[in-house]
Parts: sequence; C-alpha cells; structure tokens
Amino acid sequence: MYLSRPLDRSAFESISFNRLKVEKINFHWQVNNDYTMIYFVQGNGRRFVGDSTSDFHAGDFIIIPPNMPFALISDYEYVNGGCEFIWMRFDPNFAGKKFFSIPEMSLISGLLKKSDCGLLLENLPQDLTEVLVAMEKMTRMTKFLTFLTTLDSLANLSSSLMCTASYQPYTSQDDMERINEVCGYINMHYQKNLSAEQLGELIHMSAPSFCRFFKRVMNKTFHRYLCEIRINLASRLLCKTDLMTEDVGKRCGFRTIPGFTARFKDLTGHTPAAFRKSSKAAVC
Repeated sequence: MYLSRPLDRSAFESISFNRLKVEKINFHWQVNNDYTMIYFVQGNGRRFVGDSTSDFHAGDFIIIPPNMPFALISDYEYVNGGCEFIWMRFDPNFAGKKFFSIPEMSLISGLLKKSDCGLLLENLPQDLTEVLVAMEKMTRMTKFLTFLTTLDSLANLSSSLMCTASYQPYTSQDDMERINEVCGYINMHYQKNLSAEQLGELIHMSAPSFCRFFKRVMNKTFHRYLCEIRINLASRLLCKTDLMTEDVGKRCGFRTIPGFTARFKDLTGHTPAAFRKSSKAAVC
C-alpha cells in the first residue's frame, strides 16, 4: 500500500483517528482546514511543513495547524519494513469557538497556539505512546475524552517549532498543483543536476518566473530546498552506513567533495567527517 493522498475526516466525526502501515509514502503537498496530528510508529523519511525540511523518525509526534501546507515522503532505498503511523485530525471549532477558551482547556489552548508554525515533539513518554496506540479500539466517547487528556499531557512536554515565523502559506489551488508537480519531481530526482529551466518547464514557466514562484510559495530558493533534501539524506547515510564520504556525496547528488563538504557545513555547522565522528557516540 502506498500513501499519496491526504486522509479525510468524516463529516460525522469530530476527531478522526487512523492507524496505517504503508509500504511507502509518496510526496503529496497538501493543506487541511483542521488540525492534523501524526505520531510515527515506524519508519524514516522526510517531512515538509511550511518552509521547513527535516527528517522524521519513529517516535516523533507533530502538530500541523489548519491551512499549513505539508508533505511526507518515506525513504525508499535505505529503510525496509515500510512506515507505520497514527494520523489524527480534528476541527478546532468542533465544540464551538469558545470551547478552548474555558479555564480547563488553558494548557491545550496554549499548545494549539504554539503550533501555529507547526510543532515537533520527540521521544514521547511510554505511557503516552501506549495511550495513542490504544485509542484505535476505543468507543467514540472514550476516544474523545482520551484525546483531550492526551493533548493536555502533550502541552507539558518540550517541543520545537518546525517552520519560520515569517512563513506565510499560499494555498490557492493553482499554487498547490504547481508546487506538487515541482517538489514531487525534485524529491524523486535529487541526485540529478537540476536547473531552474528544467523545473520551470514542468509547470510551463520561464526560469526567472519559476524562481520567483518557488521563493514566494516555499519561502526559500529551489537551490536551498534541493540542498536541504540532499544534506538530510547525506546525514542519515553518514550516520547509518560505512560508505566513504565521497560516495555519500555522489549518492546525494553532489559532483565534487569540496562542494559537498561546503554545503554540508553550511547547513549543519559540521564537516561530513566531524558529523560522522560525533554520531558514533549517539544513536542516529
């Protein structure tokens, strides 16, 4: 089973809950009009939330606010076993616009407000992960009450923002279709020598028009976006394999060692060799 489309919330439920195991996740840039929460049970890959690009790992929990574009893509070549995750969605006004303003909801309200830029929580306590897994078989009312208490518990955990405060989502249908076409192509062909001319042709734009479009929608240049994808993958290869640094760079689309080293240090603050050395003392 492949996941390439958003999971919809039924009009007959306030909170949707899906637990899925898929062979791989295909890139699909999407926007929901409610909150989306994803707990990654198994698998690795890349997540794109607003203008951020980062890896996802088993144990991550993310909160994506309404109208925030996002996408996931699994590692095809380097991870076996597929991806398993719990995907929840809920309408922020399901109990009325003032529900989260009552005193009992103060922690949850703060959590949702904090998630305006997308929120990442890593290494959830075991008791919380067990509750998330158990929710699948709960009755609707029990699931509803458990969901609220889970949010209340999450509000007490440390978290980090995912996209920059300056990011302004553009969610017109035309923008979504074009960025899906381009970003999907980049994520499948990051090893190639991609150009603005080549990518612009995909969506019938000149190179200058394409560069302006990409920067407006993604809040970064397409060169930066491509580099982030390559460096994220390079980081995993340096951490998880014994490939020589030169081979890692080539697999990730870099033509020369100096170019790979410079870009890696620019994005991570470390040279590939220093990153690999430090990663041996930690679990990647």
